[in-house]
Amino acid sequence: AIYINIDKFNEIGISPPLDGDWTYEEFVDTLKQLTYDSNGDGVVDEYGFLAPIEANNYHIWGIMLSDGAQLIEPKRLEYSFYGEKALKGLEKLMDLKYKHRIVPDYFGIIGEKDAWKMFFEDQRVAAFATGSWALDILDKSYKEGNGFNFGVVNFPTGDKILPVILSSDIISYGVIKDEDP
Repeated sequence: AIYINIDKFNEIGISPPLDGDWTYEEFVDTLKQLTYDSNGDGVVDEYGFLAPIEANNYHIWGIMLSDGAQLIEPKRLEYSFYGEKALKGLEKLMDLKYKHRIVPDYFGIIGEKDAWKMFFEDQRVAAFATGSWALDILDKSYKEGNGFNFGVVNFPTGDKILPVILSSDIISYGVIKDEDP
């Protein structure tokens, strides 16, 4: 999921994505407005987006798969992240840093601990891609008066039209209705 700091959006006068949905273009345009030099020293120190990229962290794949690329071909269960759709997804990811400049220069090498600190503790990032584990921390901190107003939004859509999420920590449950004799 992507967690957003709604206070940052309000500070700049920008509305979060309606119903939590946005296209890649809307995502970039919105987060460009949230990337700026906050103290006038000529160095950008507030960023629109950040996501950790490291082993066993799949949160950024929502952008890379947004145009229909697949990691595994479902019928043959074979690796299939190649071709035009995969390249387009990788290009979108690279463009966040090199073309749109809505992420820090160390995007691509920052780990989850440091990225989380920038988002949660330092509040220098408006939108952060991470796992469901963050929800409880953000909610508890906000209720205790130590956090910030936050929301959860979808990954931006591409040619696939529906948002994609890929994570190692998605949890689900089921409720079984059974009569007790």
